[in-house]
Parts: sequence; C-alpha cells; structure tokens
Amino acid sequence: MTDEEIPRSRLADRLFAIGVAAFAGWTLWQSWDVGLGRLSEPGSGMWPFAVAAGLLTTALALLLRSPEGERFTVRAVRPLGLAAMLFVFIGAYDYVGFLIPGVVLMFVHLRFLGGESWRTSALVAVLGTGVTFYLFSELLGAHMRAI
Repeated sequence: MTDEEIPRSRLADRLFAIGVAAFAGWTLWQSWDVGLGRLSEPGSGMWPFAVAAGLLTTALALLLRSPEGERFTVRAVRPLGLAAMLFVFIGAYDYVGFLIPGVVLMFVHLRFLGGESWRTSALVAVLGTGVTFYLFSELLGAHMRAI
C-alpha cells in the first residue's frame, strides 16, 4: 500500500472511542479496587487510575469532536509497530535483561520508524540504552538485569 488516503469512517471512529472508553472505565474500576492511596503516599492504583482518566477524557473528546477531522493514511499505522516492539521488549527483558532488548528496540525505532541513518541509529541506540541503564541502576538504585 502507498500513503494514499484511506476513506475515513465516522462509525469506525465512534466504535474505537467507545472501545477505548470501555477499557479506560475497566481500568479505573480495577485501579480503584487496588487502592489509590494519597498524593503524598500513592497506592498501587494511583498511576493506572491517572492514566485511565486521561484515556477516558481522550475517548470522550473523540466521540464529541466534529466530523471533519484528520484523514487516515497508511503512515498512521506506524505507531502500532512501536507498540508491538514494546511488547516484545517486555517479553525479552525476562530472558535476556535490559541491554540487548533496549538496544534492539531503540535501533529499530530510530532506523525504521524515525528514518535515521544506520550509523546514527546504532550510536544513539547503544549510548542511549547504556545511559538509561546507568541512570536507573546506579543513580536511582533500581534493580535492573543487564544481561
């Protein structure tokens, strides 16, 4: 497929927004059950609750917006590739640690989704992953498996 415009369906927009709103509502309910805590001492459900509230707001805005909106193109599907790579990263982290999946994830994102050169992608992927690992494991004291 090319980057030609695909006909946009208002029904598809509404169904997507309803699905996102349902997911956000379920997440709000589950995070409330876990416990929100207080702002000074947040519970396990505080951040999921905050993210779900933002997601619900976005879904409602999508439902209420005017029918004239941005046209859907094939390029709009690219973020789904990043989401898929994040799921692979999460799965690989348990088996090989942070560094290898981190470098691969960042390299693929920079090279294929960002369009950077091979050299820039490789350099930023290695340095960025190394700096991130050092920041979290050494400076912030978070336990992270290297390899």
